[in-house]
Amino acid sequence: MKAVSSIVFLLLLVDFQTASAKQISSGVSPSGTSAPVEGESKTVVETAPAKKLSDYFGMSYAIFFSGPGLAGDPSISPNHIGRPADDGLFTNNTISFRFKVSKKFALDLQTRSRFVFNDERPANRRARENFDNFRWESPSIGISGDLAKGDDWTLRGAVNTDFPYMFPDPMTGFTSRGRTTLATPGMFAQFRWNPKQSRWSVFSIVGPRLFIYEDRNAVEGPFVRAGRIPGNKREFDLWIRPAINYLITEKVDVSLGTSISYNKQVISDWNPFNASLVQNGDGPEWRLDPMPLQLGSTINVSKELRLFTYVQGFPIDRQRFNAITQQQISFSDTLSLGLDITGNLF
Repeated sequence: MKAVSSIVFLLLLVDFQTASAKQISSGVSPSGTSAPVEGESKTVVETAPAKKLSDYFGMSYAIFFSGPGLAGDPSISPNHIGRPADDGLFTNNTISFRFKVSKKFALDLQTRSRFVFNDERPANRRARENFDNFRWESPSIGISGDLAKGDDWTLRGAVNTDFPYMFPDPMTGFTSRGRTTLATPGMFAQFRWNPKQSRWSVFSIVGPRLFIYEDRNAVEGPFVRAGRIPGNKREFDLWIRPAINYLITEKVDVSLGTSISYNKQVISDWNPFNASLVQNGDGPEWRLDPMPLQLGSTINVSKELRLFTYVQGFPIDRQRFNAITQQQISFSDTLSLGLDITGNLF
């Protein structure tokens, strides 16, 4: 039996070696993969990865909720003089659609709308002209992408303009019609600086913009009800919204920020060194818009959902002066809550 077993083992061994030799001569290794043949170059065929929807399109959204006043009327979101920033609590909503035309840039279409949850004087709602809870605003179109970047900072955004107010719906909207806006060429970008090995970071929205009108004195109803005159609508704006952030955990940070807007109004001349802190005055000065102080916290749930909750007030005494009524407004009357909800869908 031992002899028979030895013969069988030898036969199997010879058969395996013969099969292996055939596989190698045909360019296939015993493991089933291609084996190099002496004197012949090896050709490797790589399969390109399948294209995804995000390789061609992008979509993001933002909901900015201006919440109730903390000391005054809780049914409105107060501005710097305690007046309603709009006709009640409201959200500004944007949805951006991007069609990628190259690896770096995309054609960017942004839709905008505003929803007012209530009127600060409900009994008078029917008497008001052009009041509507939902207000579709003029979309903007432009080119978006990485405008500039370094090792630890980026400037990403869009160079764009609104559509003219005389375009048919939905290519124009409430504010553009009220102000007879023809074009708004400018930039809307996000600057981020994340120093390496640091919990501190800097974020800012950057938005210089020119406003071109058909009728320089035309405005929408809420603009006047906020305590301004038609000549106060802006014609050129240098706007940034900086914030300093400190990372507490991987997904939570706290921040302190403001909004700085230095603008030429329709009523202003073109001398940028002639300036005023009174936003609703009737003189020829450029205006430094009321600068809110915002203290809040961001929760980064995922790339699809980020929540920024904050308290806002206007600390500069001179900017809380109402030039129309000649009244000085207290800091507490400008305090309010806010919530930003943002995310990238793909």
